[in-house]
Amino acid sequence: MEAACPTILIVDDVHLNRTIIKTYLGACGYQFLEAGNGVQALEQMRAHHVDLVILDLMMPVLDGFGYLAALKADDHFKHIPVIINSSLDDLKSIKHALTLGCYDYFIKTSPREELQLVLPLKVKNAIQAKLLLDEVCAQKSRLESEIEAAEKYQRFLLPHDFTARGIAIQPFYHPCFGVSGDFFDFLALSDDKTALLIADVCGHGVHAAMAAALLKPLFDRSMRDTESPLCTLTRLNQDLLRLTDDTNFITAFVAVYDPKKQTLCYANAGHPPPLYWHRATGTIEMLKATGVFLGMLTDEDWSAQEETIPIAPHDRLLLVTDGVIEAMAVDDTPFGMASLCRIFGDLAATELDAMSHRLWRHLQEFTNEQWRDDVTIIVVGFQEPGVSHVMRIASDPNLVIPTVDAILATLGPDCCAHDQQVIKISLVEILMNAIEHGNLAIGYARKQAALVAGTFDELVDTRRHTEPYASRMVTISYTITPTQVTFNIHDEGTGFDWHAVPEPCANTQMLMPHGRGLLIARSSMDACTFHHRGSAVTLVKHLSRPLRMARLTTPGKDQATLPATLETRKDKVMQITPTVMDQTITLTVSGIIDFSARKAIGALIEERMAHGQRDFVLDLRHVTFMDSSGLGALVACFSSIRKHGGSMRLTQIPNQVLELIEMTKLSHFFDLCDNVEAPTSSVNV
Repeated sequence: MEAACPTILIVDDVHLNRTIIKTYLGACGYQFLEAGNGVQALEQMRAHHVDLVILDLMMPVLDGFGYLAALKADDHFKHIPVIINSSLDDLKSIKHALTLGCYDYFIKTSPREELQLVLPLKVKNAIQAKLLLDEVCAQKSRLESEIEAAEKYQRFLLPHDFTARGIAIQPFYHPCFGVSGDFFDFLALSDDKTALLIADVCGHGVHAAMAAALLKPLFDRSMRDTESPLCTLTRLNQDLLRLTDDTNFITAFVAVYDPKKQTLCYANAGHPPPLYWHRATGTIEMLKATGVFLGMLTDEDWSAQEETIPIAPHDRLLLVTDGVIEAMAVDDTPFGMASLCRIFGDLAATELDAMSHRLWRHLQEFTNEQWRDDVTIIVVGFQEPGVSHVMRIASDPNLVIPTVDAILATLGPDCCAHDQQVIKISLVEILMNAIEHGNLAIGYARKQAALVAGTFDELVDTRRHTEPYASRMVTISYTITPTQVTFNIHDEGTGFDWHAVPEPCANTQMLMPHGRGLLIARSSMDACTFHHRGSAVTLVKHLSRPLRMARLTTPGKDQATLPATLETRKDKVMQITPTVMDQTITLTVSGIIDFSARKAIGALIEERMAHGQRDFVLDLRHVTFMDSSGLGALVACFSSIRKHGGSMRLTQIPNQVLELIEMTKLSHFFDLCDNVEAPTSSVNV
């Protein structure tokens, strides 16, 4: 394919001058665009591809100086060369134009012979420089794209949202050149043990990153085979000798945490010593090297040892790479181990995520954000080991409440009623989301349409018996400690963007029949964090009073995996009993309310309103809400009654309903209506 002819934009307010320049350059095979001032020239630049600009300085509207300044300030056009063609021959004008970034300068009053000879050469050189710069920029863009793809893959290899019994881990990772020679990994082993690795390949950039990528499968295989830090390092050294050249060496720290024995067994192959903070004494212990680095010495010359230290709840462990210790200030002063110990001691009692980010801010300030090496910071917090359970359920909404009841039963008698209520409401919402939006892949808009059409139950039932949805399960793993419960809920769907879920408190969403589950979980739990593209969520609830671990119960074997179907609960069938006194209709509702209740309650209300009755009382003392869609049903009924000039009063509101009203901010809906009382024991609408 032949290259397109270069395009030259000639900018001059005199048509004759533009014609003369085209005449001088006509035999060179260029294409031309013209403009009479700087504004027209900018318009031409935006509309056409331009390789070179020949620019007059003295023009109306926007002169050449103003145009040149605007051009060089625009990232899209600043690389285009500009040759000045002006009658201004004073040094001040020439210096100003060159300072603004013009490529070359020639004077209009130059002899004709000189213009015929010099101008084509100036233009040729400028265009060749532009084409060369374009090629360099294209290669740079391709290289940056490849580095970006490599960085994404490298980050993919790193662990994300790792959870384990008795341990919390907060990593921070900052590559110096897009990709990094730093690597870390965490593995769940048998008997609830956890393995940790932090490693650093000498150097940085692509070469170091390729060697670091080898550690992922090598560490996984060796650690799972041996569950020993020393044996794992020995195997890694053998593998790296075989798979890397003699320019690579790697420092590594490997540890195995045993929550039952409350010990940390480790081996350190020349890595910067991790710091262990003892909460009881406030002292810091260095876990120094027990062997030499990997990938350089054969088994005969390489050696290391294992060490084991006792672990206490609430102690902390700090792991870093040498990019932290060797970080340099502007005056080439190293950050150093002493500074790291001092700052770690000051921050050790803070939250894990706050600790790693505050340490990172210290480094940024110390180095003035001038990085010479990759930086990895891992903060480990040791917790009460607690008791862990795992349950799996099929994608059947009827299983949600019995599953949650079984989970609550394991919390024992010390868990107060309020905590149980809050946990139940949140778990029901998240499990329903995992089933409906995750495994059954029913999107927000699809659910909205089906609820309004009254076909949602049919849609759910159809998908529950159709592959690929039918075989999908929801896994609930949770850990109970004396002071908190942590739930990890994972569905087998493709995930969703939870950031894009509409805000349920917005006025446009107030009357929607659903969409409040995330708000409930975030409002009621102490932490609600999504992972894995939205297909996994972690919930944390700090308990109002400590649990006595000896009084916890264990789910029965039949509860570990509940059956795919469950008989309909007797209290699931909703019943409505109307009674009339004067002109007031009392509707006593019992059973489980979800959004499908809107039809039954709404039909009865419409029938009574057709006979001239406008005042309603809704007695809710015997109801249970399946999830927050039950509130959506009530909201829809309120809206219908208000639309027809009626009123509704809620009486005997259960605590669960009051909790939901508070969590979903639906009291704001009541605020929008007339004659509203605060939602305490009753609500008037």
